[in-house]
Amino acid sequence: MTFARRFLLPGALIVVPAAIAVGSLALIQAPGAPEVPRGPIVAPAPPAEPTPAPKPAPAPAPTPAPAPAPAPAPAPAPAPAPAPAPAPAPAPAPLDDDWDDDADDWGDDD
Repeated sequence: MTFARRFLLPGALIVVPAAIAVGSLALIQAPGAPEVPRGPIVAPAPPAEPTPAPKPAPAPAPTPAPAPAPAPAPAPAPAPAPAPAPAPAPAPAPLDDDWDDDADDWGDDD
């Protein structure tokens, strides 16, 4: 591949789309400024007062509802559970044996 093909072909593939993008940005037209009115600005007159609507006749006073019946008394709390039985006393620890033939523990060895 020659020098021209090696460097100019990829360069052209990059430059052509970039030139199109820059040209399209240059051709975008900005909108014109809005026109300012030359005469004085006058606020519209307020609307005429509406005629008052006739007031409805007062409604009769509501009668109070009867008081609800009192709630029944709550049930008494259940009795507490009985205390558990005391644990049995631990068995006495066996006496240490001194490994002699006599029955006297912690005695002198024979």
